[in-house]
Amino acid sequence: MTGRDQSPDDTQGFGLTAPTQSLGDIAGQTTPSRPTPPPSTLDLGAVADRYKIERIAGEGGMGRVFRAFDTRLNRPVAIKLLRAKAQPGSAAGDSAALRSVIAEARSMAALNHPGLCRVIDVVTDAPEPFIVMEWIEGISLKAAWAPMTLDERMSLYRKVLEAITAAHDAGFVHRDLKPDNILVRAGGEPIIVDFGLSSGGHTGTVRHAADANTSSNTHAETNTSGGTPGYSAPEQFSGDHVEASRSADVYALGVMLYEMLTGRLPFIASTPLEWLNLARDTDPPLPETFAPECPTDLERICLCAMERDPARRYPTARELAADVRRYAQGEGVTARPSQLANQFAAQVESHVAAAGQWSRLGLVSPAEAEALTRFLRRLQRPESPWIIDSRRLTHAQVGLYLGGWLLIIGMTIGFWRSWADLNVATRAMLPGVLSMILLGFGVWMHRSGHQRSALPFLITSSLGFPVALALMLRQTGWLSASDVGDGTAELFARVRDEASGWIVAEPPPSGLFNLQIWSVMLTWLVFAAALRFFAKASAFSAFAVVALLGTWVATWLVGGGLTPPRDERTFAMIGAWFVPLAIILGLSGAVLSNSEEKLTAILGHHRARRSDSWPLLIASTLCLVLSLGLIAYFRPTWFGLPVFVPEGEAVARRAVAFTCSGLCQLALSWYLALGPGTSRTSAGKWLRWTLPSHTLAPLIILHVDDTWGLARMWLAAVFVASLLLCFVSVWKQWKPFFANGLVYFAIAYFHLFDDPAVQKSPLLHHVFTIGIFVIGLGIMLLAWWLPGKIDGQRLNATLRRVRTRLPRGGPR
Repeated sequence: MTGRDQSPDDTQGFGLTAPTQSLGDIAGQTTPSRPTPPPSTLDLGAVADRYKIERIAGEGGMGRVFRAFDTRLNRPVAIKLLRAKAQPGSAAGDSAALRSVIAEARSMAALNHPGLCRVIDVVTDAPEPFIVMEWIEGISLKAAWAPMTLDERMSLYRKVLEAITAAHDAGFVHRDLKPDNILVRAGGEPIIVDFGLSSGGHTGTVRHAADANTSSNTHAETNTSGGTPGYSAPEQFSGDHVEASRSADVYALGVMLYEMLTGRLPFIASTPLEWLNLARDTDPPLPETFAPECPTDLERICLCAMERDPARRYPTARELAADVRRYAQGEGVTARPSQLANQFAAQVESHVAAAGQWSRLGLVSPAEAEALTRFLRRLQRPESPWIIDSRRLTHAQVGLYLGGWLLIIGMTIGFWRSWADLNVATRAMLPGVLSMILLGFGVWMHRSGHQRSALPFLITSSLGFPVALALMLRQTGWLSASDVGDGTAELFARVRDEASGWIVAEPPPSGLFNLQIWSVMLTWLVFAAALRFFAKASAFSAFAVVALLGTWVATWLVGGGLTPPRDERTFAMIGAWFVPLAIILGLSGAVLSNSEEKLTAILGHHRARRSDSWPLLIASTLCLVLSLGLIAYFRPTWFGLPVFVPEGEAVARRAVAFTCSGLCQLALSWYLALGPGTSRTSAGKWLRWTLPSHTLAPLIILHVDDTWGLARMWLAAVFVASLLLCFVSVWKQWKPFFANGLVYFAIAYFHLFDDPAVQKSPLLHHVFTIGIFVIGLGIMLLAWWLPGKIDGQRLNATLRRVRTRLPRGGPR
């Protein structure tokens, strides 16, 4: 393939930038021709005793381009003459810009990538300084992709991304990417030309809006960042002399992808200023508008690269290339363009408002409206996109998590069953080495932009880390019982009762001592917390909370909580030990939930991330239920019951203690319901399923035990309390109360037939059987008639008040 003939304003094929087109040129408009440049000394023949000028190839904002021949290396080259003096109408400081371009060209000479046009030489000691670059034989990218299918175009596009990625990694920014600056050789290899040479190039760009209205000239003006209207990022034309960043190249790559998908530019305008206003203030039309067959994932990638806010784009071409690679591999992409996200957020808000309206109109219940709102809010407040993608069951994700699970199984079951057959080094080192390898892979993938694939490695490492540490401590014997005492309080120790008291007969058969357990849990807590801040995934918050619970229990063990005799007081003490942890977790979770809700109110539901408060609140409720249950069963007197229940009434004390426990849980449930937040609501709802049993189950126990000879009274109390729960559920729309009330009413009705008097009388069997039908039907009829009666009385009372306010003689 040979380079095509060039006009003075066309340098395609030479690896150098042509004069930047105005938007009128792009849209097929005509613009005034440039004045003929003055002659140059390079027109006269050989320069620098090495390069022989053959002909002029084009003229750009920083100088003119020539085709030359390198007499030393016997090859064609492209020479760009740099204008040392400021041109009329150009910005001040051209000499500084010239020095900057020369310095960058020297740096670019060290960059060697097959997709980048190489800088061969920079000559500054000539009468007019110039840059020597590789001569590229090829056609423009747009001409190359014209006959191609979409898959072929995407293959070409991926090669362009690889070249730009290499330049971005080296710290270079092109600033004027467009199809005319990407040439495709005969072998199908795209070459990026004029890379990094437009930073001071004053190539044609849109002038600032404040100045554009003062001139009737429609020709493109200049600014310090360069660029081509239609392809370059809007911030390059801000007039604030903002230096273009790598995200500006990403914008141009997004425009080229848009053009590949639709066959047109995203914004069509008749003047550069009109284009700038469109690109800066409006979202581009969706590619599917012009190309209905456009793949959805590519549409999202394209719009994400073309975000108006540079902070919301892919930061570099590497991240853009990673998403394009995911698309090519059939995986989910991470792009979440704000244009689509804002549309989704607006639709969600409309559905939330509709749910409230449906509730007010009585089409749905308030509880159903609340549940629908919570669900919509949860969809609107996702975690990071790569975390969501990591939960999708693709073949790759299944393979990642399955492989991680097999590693965990090998470190646990495999080592446990083959412990005696493994050598010492394998026992002590292999699990830890595997865990660190997984951690290294996860960190590397996360930093390389493969966050979705990194998460399974990090999760497997987090789960395998405590296992590896425990196996190492088991093998080495570090922190064993001999280091901390006689071992009588060891969790896994085998103890026996002899005349001398409780003594350790054998060390823990598992090899894990209390201090070892504590060390494992505390280290895992730190490890999981560090991964939470590194990966920004709330899954590690749950791991950290589990590790915190384990550390809390291990602290009690290390403190001698299991010192013999291990009687009821021991289990009551572990319950008491969990009370302060439950309070700390509950308060921390509530405060964090309030903070998250305030942040959501500021950022909006669609920008806020899923919270970390939910594992704290769930753990708090679990700790409270466990601690109060253990205390109520093993030490009911700790609730202050000796005042109400005589000593020796163990069943009565436990029953009353469980009732007190239920009241405490009810108070916590009310506290959770006071504040906003999905986490608090969910934790309180879960707690409301358990707390009715702490009140009604003890009454059943008192009835069965016939405590104080009042079995029938306890059964009657169950009936009354069950009905009370059913009607109290209306107050706060607490369905768990209603469900528990129905269940315990049925249990009480079942025990009614166990009464001795009822068992001896078939007549009472019939009475209670028929009676339940009569009462049920009566309640249904009453529930049907009473609301209408009450409503009628209210209406009459309202009419009476109206009559008293009317003037005498009645209405006129």
